[in-house]
Amino acid sequence: MKIKRIKAAVIILLIGVPMLLFSSVLNIMSYRQMMTKTYVHANQLEVTGLVSKIDYARSFGKPLEKFYGLKELLESTCQLSPDIEGIAVSGKDGKQIELAGKQIEELPEAQTEEEYTEASEGIYSQVPISGGQLILRLDKAKIDHETKQYLLRVVRLDLIILGVMAAVLFFWLLFANREGISVKQLKIASLCIICGALVAQGGYSTTYSISDYQSSVVDIGKNLAGIV
Repeated sequence: MKIKRIKAAVIILLIGVPMLLFSSVLNIMSYRQMMTKTYVHANQLEVTGLVSKIDYARSFGKPLEKFYGLKELLESTCQLSPDIEGIAVSGKDGKQIELAGKQIEELPEAQTEEEYTEASEGIYSQVPISGGQLILRLDKAKIDHETKQYLLRVVRLDLIILGVMAAVLFFWLLFANREGISVKQLKIASLCIICGALVAQGGYSTTYSISDYQSSVVDIGKNLAGIV
């Protein structure tokens, strides 16, 4: 059975383009998740001093509700990083005891196992302390910006890959049998072209993600040095 050259090209594109787009979406989601986790962990490190002070005071039996100067401690911690928009202290029952910075409308569940929670107004992260927990409200603008930049790079890469795919198909079909190609030839060509496109996309995405992750780790080190 022979398949016409134009039909073969359409079949390859109909298979390859959706797979490329689906892979791009997964890469973008993975990138955002990785950068958000790094961002959250970096800001959790910013409040280690606050956690130590609260835990030290609590070791003498002082309840969080009667912690004198807690408000000032929270406010000074907020000033350590522009990414920290607000900090709340809640008890084991999840009720808010003190707040500094922007309002935290709804506190996440006290016993949640999630590292962070994304909302329209920001990213919420929990840090355990003696007798309760800290709730950090983080600015998500930085993550949104980095994700947008990554998205633009992925889109440009996909356009380049699609252009290369089209060129390869053109030259392959140009020299193919004018009477058409066999199903076996179509399968081999599809596999080579689509796999090549996905490997190129995955290699670039991985390289870029590792580079951004390393940059984030360096920034965390600089921030810790500044705190010390």
